[in-house]
Amino acid sequence: MTCENSRTEACATTPAKGPCWLLSNQYGWHWVLNNQSDGAHAHLCTGSGGAGCNYDMAAQNGVWADLTPVNSITLDRP
Repeated sequence: MTCENSRTEACATTPAKGPCWLLSNQYGWHWVLNNQSDGAHAHLCTGSGGAGCNYDMAAQNGVWADLTPVNSITLDRP
């Protein structure tokens, strides 16, 4: 995922095997697309650094999501 006003860090508090994208200044509803392949998942998380993940998005799937409460997105590679 590529977002303006985002930065990446290691996932400290999640079982995800990939990076976390920290979001800032992202409000309201957005189309979020997990364009990864080979069964990789993305997770929308309410906490920083991949904490409080509450939505699991399979590879090649998208969702309309309210990003107001979302603070990070994790990328989980199989």
